[in-house]
Amino acid sequence: MGKNINFMQSFLLLDTRMLLPNG
Repeated sequence: MGKNINFMQSFLLLDTRMLLPNG
């Protein structure tokens, strides 16, 4: 379960970074 949570968190972080305006 821990691995699943880690994967989800990583994906969410990536999504947030992509959403955020990166100049």
